[in-house]
Amino acid sequence: MKLLFFTESYPYGYGELWKTNELNVLKNFFEHIIVIPLSFAGNRTPVPFINGIEYVEPLFQSDFPVVSSKQKILSVFFSRHIGHFLKEAWTEKVYLSLDKTKKWLEESFKIISITDNSRFRQLIKSVDKNSVVYFYWGRGISEIMAVMKPKSYKTVSRFHGYDLYRERNNGYIPYQRAQIKNIDFSLACSHIGMKTLQRYHPFLRKKISVARIGTISKGLSVPSTDEYLRIVSCSFLHKVKRVEIIAEAMKYLNIKVQWTHIGGGEGLMEIKKIVDEVGDNVRISLQGSMSNEEVISYYVNNQVDLFINVSESEGVPVSIMEALAAGIPVMATNVGGTSEIVNEKSGILLPADITPRGLAGEIEKFSAFSREQKDEKRKWAFEKYNEMCNAEKLAKEFATFLLN
Repeated sequence: MKLLFFTESYPYGYGELWKTNELNVLKNFFEHIIVIPLSFAGNRTPVPFINGIEYVEPLFQSDFPVVSSKQKILSVFFSRHIGHFLKEAWTEKVYLSLDKTKKWLEESFKIISITDNSRFRQLIKSVDKNSVVYFYWGRGISEIMAVMKPKSYKTVSRFHGYDLYRERNNGYIPYQRAQIKNIDFSLACSHIGMKTLQRYHPFLRKKISVARIGTISKGLSVPSTDEYLRIVSCSFLHKVKRVEIIAEAMKYLNIKVQWTHIGGGEGLMEIKKIVDEVGDNVRISLQGSMSNEEVISYYVNNQVDLFINVSESEGVPVSIMEALAAGIPVMATNVGGTSEIVNEKSGILLPADITPRGLAGEIEKFSAFSREQKDEKRKWAFEKYNEMCNAEKLAKEFATFLLN
């Protein structure tokens, strides 16, 4: 049985490297797996390839062909898919908003670019009734399903965070309804994500279910043995991650803390400016980007007492799963599917509107816990990983689902 695995950039790019965990299991269930990235996403150096899996060059060398708005409009209105495009525009009332209209035009042009791509067409022609076409994200390349006729092969798409929640997209995600209608199985990575998609598309609710992703454990982290509380956060420095709240919280702490942040991005200069003002009781280490393997290794080989995530929106964060897999208690905002893997036993849930001063107070409360209380949270953190985030177990369940 063949599996076509469409990604945004994996095995290239920076943001999808955990897919290796799932592929290592899926290769035992499929005779032939082809990984097909959409673009390089700024990084042409791939992660190590897995033996027995075929990797092809991205469909596009850059993100997409750069053309003028006039050319995009002409391409859309003279496309063979114009019926689908106009149906989307009418159903979603995109004409009532300039922002929606721009998104509709961009995504319509993207669909044309992909479906007209000769390599994509060749790959799709190679599948038969015993094949599965699998989209890892519910945006980007999966949107082609809005214009694809039903086929004999099985189609599956995952939905995570940015590709699922309308509030993260100014109220409109182009072609979400149309692709779910044409895809056999639309799989949210959390229960709340499933319920949200079903609320958006009540007449398609039977096509929407849950299939969780996970991570691997390479061992447990150890707690600090001195007077410092060692905190780690891990994310790209994007606005939605709100890492500046953690940085600002460091100013209000009256205890000794070492904060390590893993991950780079456009907000690095802002974070550096904030941490220049913290007191002598706080030590800061901005580590920059690491691979998933390096993150896991860092946790196992360093003392870590607490992991913090203060995102304003999430699916089910892989970064939190990686911390749980190392037995690290998690303090995180109660957004998206986070509460499905973090509770009062394995960590602390924060209000979504947490302030820097409020976060500092919660950190000091955690620091005041007894060694026995902290050890209990470490035990439950790893228990939660085994229950909800074990990549090998989840991938086996997913593979069985795909085959059946």
